[in-house]
Amino acid sequence: MGSFKNSKYLATGTTQGEVKLWEKSSGLSLATFNEHSANVTDIKFSNANTLFSCSLDGTVHAYDALKYKKFRTFRPDTKCQLNCMALDEAGEIVFAGAFDPYEIYAWNVQTTNILQIIRGHEGPVSCLELCGDYLVTGSWDKTLKIHQVYARKLNVETLEHSSQITALAFHPDGKQFAAATIRG
Repeated sequence: MGSFKNSKYLATGTTQGEVKLWEKSSGLSLATFNEHSANVTDIKFSNANTLFSCSLDGTVHAYDALKYKKFRTFRPDTKCQLNCMALDEAGEIVFAGAFDPYEIYAWNVQTTNILQIIRGHEGPVSCLELCGDYLVTGSWDKTLKIHQVYARKLNVETLEHSSQITALAFHPDGKQFAAATIRG
């Protein structure tokens, strides 16, 4: 599992289900969270003090980086393995993509209620990126889907590709994104 950082902290996830929080300036280990029971697959900071992690155990956890404490757990209604995550800019909604069923779940961070289940991929969801009103999802089904998640009716545009999508990134201007595939 890679590491993801904000201005003050660095976080890493392990195949043993641990999330470790580090102080960036000193390299000092500040906390180890052991709430996951399987591989940690993605980590994101929503602001300077809030950290989210998702896992193959089918959960997303939210942690307070100042108090070194988990404060929320998000779980779909169906058993699944979560592979990737995205957060809205305000840190109020967390999205997570699953291996099977091929769905994306959206939760309200305050209430932990599921707001939406996004369907349409025909293979495992491998990556998610959110920019403004658009959630871009990549899958092993060789498609990218661009979802207008805040529209009254979920609008989806599908872009076909020649191989499985493995990663996504938005340009800082938010008007372009790049996708990586298994074929490079």
